[in-house]
Amino acid sequence: MQQLEDAYKNNQKDLMKEYAYMNNPYKIGDIIEDHSSILKIETIRWRPSSIGEKFPSCVYYGIQLTKKLEPSKRQDSTVMHQVNVERKLN
Repeated sequence: MQQLEDAYKNNQKDLMKEYAYMNNPYKIGDIIEDHSSILKIETIRWRPSSIGEKFPSCVYYGIQLTKKLEPSKRQDSTVMHQVNVERKLN
């Protein structure tokens, strides 16, 4: 019985991951903006749905940019969730 439960969980996780990536409109190198920052995407990962969301989605990691689309002086890495992206800048 445990093997069946493990297989179900693995299959469910694979389906959630596939769903998130299939519904991802951005790619590495894109510049995106949310309500507080601008990010040049360096890595894309996925996450399962959370409170207030019905479906899995992507999370974007990269260097924070200024309004002039240049790396910020602090060279901060930042994270942006797909549901928070307001627009693509490039």
